[in-house]
Amino acid sequence: MSDFSDTVQAYAVTACKDDFNPTFSYWDGNGNSRLILNKTHVGEVRNEGAWAKISTLTTAPSYVFEVLPDSDATDYKGHAWGLNDVCHPFDDAAWVDWIDEHPPNGNNKIFTKEISALDKVARNLMDGTTINTYAETANDTTMDIYSGPIGVDRSLVR
Repeated sequence: MSDFSDTVQAYAVTACKDDFNPTFSYWDGNGNSRLILNKTHVGEVRNEGAWAKISTLTTAPSYVFEVLPDSDATDYKGHAWGLNDVCHPFDDAAWVDWIDEHPPNGNNKIFTKEISALDKVARNLMDGTTINTYAETANDTTMDIYSGPIGVDRSLVR
C-alpha cells in the first residue's frame, strides 16, 4: 500500500502454497521475533499489547489476525500476522460459532479487541491458527491502513 506520492506505507505477504514458507523477523521491544508462513501458529508469537482483528463472514473475506500496534517498542512500525482466507475458504466451524456468539464491533462486521481481553475459547482458537500472512507498516503508520482484511482481499481477486 502506498500514499499519493507512491511511498510505501505498508506491505503484506500471503503464502497460499503450503511449501512456500518465507521467514519474517521484527522487533517487538524485547528483541527480534521470528515467524514462518504456513508453519508458525499465532500463539507462538504472542505479544503483550496485541489486538485481535477477526471476521468470519461467509460472503466477505474472513480472517484472524494478531495486530501489534506501532509504538516505541516496535520502532514505531505496526506488525500483523494471521490467517487470510484468500487462498482457501475459511471453514473453521469453531471460529464461525465463536463469532456468532460474540458480535463484531458496530456495523463493520469486524471484531477487534485486545487479545488479553478475549475469552479462553478465542485465545485457544487464535493460538492454533496457522499464519499464512505477515504485514508490516512504515514508521508512524498504523495497521488501520487496512480497513478490511490485512493483505489481499479475496473479494477483489475473483
